[in-house]
Amino acid sequence: MTKVYTVNINNEVFEKFLSERFVYFFTFPVKKPGAYQMRVAIRDHNSEKLGSASQFVEVPNTAKKRLILSGVVLEGLSIDQWNREAQTGEKQATDPMADTALRLFKRNTVLRYGFEIYNAKQISGQPVKLLLSTKVFRDGKVIHESVPAPVDVSNQPNSSAINAVGALSLGGKLIPGEYVLQIVVTDQNAKAKYSAATQVVQFEVID
Repeated sequence: MTKVYTVNINNEVFEKFLSERFVYFFTFPVKKPGAYQMRVAIRDHNSEKLGSASQFVEVPNTAKKRLILSGVVLEGLSIDQWNREAQTGEKQATDPMADTALRLFKRNTVLRYGFEIYNAKQISGQPVKLLLSTKVFRDGKVIHESVPAPVDVSNQPNSSAINAVGALSLGGKLIPGEYVLQIVVTDQNAKAKYSAATQVVQFEVID
């Protein structure tokens, strides 16, 4: 399936695009689970220059009722924003859609991540029991590993789709470059063979 979009911008907006980058969102329906390759190409009609990118996307089959993790949404917060939110409980003004698209985060900030957990095992008379752990890789080596911690399901309206969030401190000692965040969720109520689900997302640390 192919779709074509036209974007027209004036000089003022163009200057903003140059300084803040251009992020474009669109909805692309997928009818069947499986592995897909998404390709995007952009042509500048004035210069006739072309740019393209591709990304593999896996759409899981939720009908199998096995533990599954959605894709990961990323959000960058300054230390001040993080502390203010912790003190007041008020959500700070950020742009997680743009952060997820660009995946560029400055040192000495906080990287917050969010995702959904599907098909957690529900046993009659018992609560859902999920453990969350993370690893951060650089050049294939683990540079950070968290201790497994319970996922808070106390305020979740639907046990079949559970929202989960976490955060990483991108300290000043981190070297600028590319990193991989690995998320592992373990379902303590499920059989060992199907008790764990994993998701990964790449991001870049910049000065």
